[in-house]
Amino acid sequence: MGTKKRCAKRSSPDDLSVTMSYMRLRGRNRWVALAGPLFLVLVLTVGPQALQAASLDWPKWTVTSLAAAGGVLLLVASASMQVKLDALTAQATEASRKDMEQDSALKRITGVSGTFPLVMDVSDRALIGIHAAIPLPHNSNSDLSQELPTYIPRDVDADLRAALRSKVATGGFFLLVGRAASGKTRCAYEAIRSTLAEWRLCIPPNAESLNLLVESDVDFTKTVIWLDEIQRFLEPGKLSLETTQRLLLQRDSPVVIVGTIWPEKYSQLRGTGSEERSEEIRRVLELGRRFDILDFTEAEQARAREISRVDPRVSEALSDGPCPRLTENLAAAPELVHRWMQADSPLGGAVVTAAVSARLLGHPQPIGGEILLKLTLSQLDGIQRATAPDDWFEQALNWATLPVKGASAPMSAYAREIGRISGYIASDLLVQYAQSLLTVKKFTISNSFGELLISLSTPEACASIGLTTEKWEDSRLSLLAYKTAADSGNGFAATAWGAHLEEEGETMEAVSYLSRAAESGYVPAMTLLAISFSRLGEEGDALRWARLAATTSGDASATGTLGALLYKYGNREEALTWTKASIRAGGRVAIEQLALLLDESSEIEVDIVDRVRIRAEEGSVAAMQALGRILIRNEQFDLGIHWLESAANEGDGVSARLLSRNLLERGEVDKALSILQASAESGDTNSMAVLGMTLSENGELEDAVHWARRAAEGGPMNMLTLGIILWVSGQQEEAREWFDRVDASGDEKAREILSNYAREEGIPTTRQ
Repeated sequence: MGTKKRCAKRSSPDDLSVTMSYMRLRGRNRWVALAGPLFLVLVLTVGPQALQAASLDWPKWTVTSLAAAGGVLLLVASASMQVKLDALTAQATEASRKDMEQDSALKRITGVSGTFPLVMDVSDRALIGIHAAIPLPHNSNSDLSQELPTYIPRDVDADLRAALRSKVATGGFFLLVGRAASGKTRCAYEAIRSTLAEWRLCIPPNAESLNLLVESDVDFTKTVIWLDEIQRFLEPGKLSLETTQRLLLQRDSPVVIVGTIWPEKYSQLRGTGSEERSEEIRRVLELGRRFDILDFTEAEQARAREISRVDPRVSEALSDGPCPRLTENLAAAPELVHRWMQADSPLGGAVVTAAVSARLLGHPQPIGGEILLKLTLSQLDGIQRATAPDDWFEQALNWATLPVKGASAPMSAYAREIGRISGYIASDLLVQYAQSLLTVKKFTISNSFGELLISLSTPEACASIGLTTEKWEDSRLSLLAYKTAADSGNGFAATAWGAHLEEEGETMEAVSYLSRAAESGYVPAMTLLAISFSRLGEEGDALRWARLAATTSGDASATGTLGALLYKYGNREEALTWTKASIRAGGRVAIEQLALLLDESSEIEVDIVDRVRIRAEEGSVAAMQALGRILIRNEQFDLGIHWLESAANEGDGVSARLLSRNLLERGEVDKALSILQASAESGDTNSMAVLGMTLSENGELEDAVHWARRAAEGGPMNMLTLGIILWVSGQQEEAREWFDRVDASGDEKAREILSNYAREEGIPTTRQ
């Protein structure tokens, strides 16, 4: 529809009340002043479509309840997203403590002397986490290391070592991302030996041990903290954000953290995959500077050929010509896969298959021998069972733990105490290979195997299985694992199972599970229980549990959820306080919700603005909107307009409406209407309604009615807009029909505005 050029220049205060004043001053259409609250609602309301468009994977029940509530903060939904891995700390705390006691973790880290060894003095391949390599032939040069092949310089070495040197005075965090046996651990090891040889080296066995050291104020000055396979420290006994930041902020006592991780694990934990991940874990990973360790380039292979002249192991790895995955050959990966897939011992192959399958399903490593025995039996057919010797399992384990070409074995025995095997760990290389086959369905794990594993597992292991299989095409195993663990009192599983029950509409049963976990002191369950009570309309219980969670933990999810519920129940001032507490605790979702709490009296501190600015620069549309509004209110008009325009260009209807309002204040009428029309044409019904109101105010009633009709499907407020525009345009009979629809809708806010408008205009309604 066409629009005409118009003049709307006026003074430029920046709060919404000024817009209302402006409309009243225009005076041409009296209904605009009377319907001022309607304009306010339409400008700032975030419709259900905004929830659907958000890049967060929320449970359906949460999104539905939020949309129905109308304008409740997204933070409420974020609790479900964050609870999955936030919960894992509590899940594994006791088990980690026992492991720490059994393994004498502190002594293992600091040694008998109570001090960390120097980097230059640590050369144990297994301690560092470097894969075993094919053996050095007899009669080789005695100068060659028996354990480690000659290092082949990587293209990334120069950048990595320069980065390490740059952090000698301040400390830093470096994360090497690469496949199993890609050479990432060796690359990191050679880098710290080259640049930080005289620093000390701390190799903690688990996150609990490291957290304990930090809490005990151990001196980490000039210490490299070595976190090989860092995912082990993030799930389940997670390395806290507080611990990581505390280490990195010791400027006078610099600490360097070095971690390694598989690419798929990095993506999952960063939340870029389909799995839900906690905000804290993602932020820990973001603190690290990422270096990717990829396949060997031609330049790297040329260096390898030079080295092959002196190191026969490299020569053997290159024997078949160009080799992009040279380090896998050095670790005998092809032979390892062949040994498993073409097993000359079917019973040994079955043991390996059982161990690999259990690990793919998420069972923690190591896996106990008794469980492995029962899982392997389930893989055997009748003939194999009938012909197996009495000591078949022992023979199978011997076969499975025999190194291939003197390097890696399909499985490794693990012991917490000397002479007493605790369990077995499947090879990373085989797990990664099986994962690739699983993705293309060339390797399968039956539901019966998964059900057996769950029946044999501890509640903590079941919770881990549930988390791993949650996003599988068939989620039945995940649900079974969660329910099994929940029935045994595992707080994390009870929370996840409760969320599933909510999705299925079983709210009361969900409350039962969540209540048990919450009453045991489990904070994520408290948070979701508060959401469930809110959905049931139990305001008192909802706020009680949300407040207990927030005051108990102070974490971003709990404080943000309390802020969200306070906003829902009308306590805007306290809601803003808790939302800012969530932002300060690292809550990115809280930043994205700040816009809903902003008004002309909101005091936004500089540190909050800085965090909002960072999220806006990262691409958060809601943060762009909030930042734009704050800057405009602070009389930084041009910069504020820039951020609102950036958000509007990303499809944010609220920003488009706020931007058009401010452009009208500045006299840029055509641009304002163009932005409103673009937002309306994208399908945003609230923008359609505001466009209709604006056109009606300027006397373009035909166009106004057109847009208002299109907007009416958006809900009672939009119906009311159409009714008012029709009334102003003289189509009063049809207007009454729309007023009646609003009156029958049950929307109290819309009915209140209608009642006020009808009273002023002398329109008889059922509400008068």
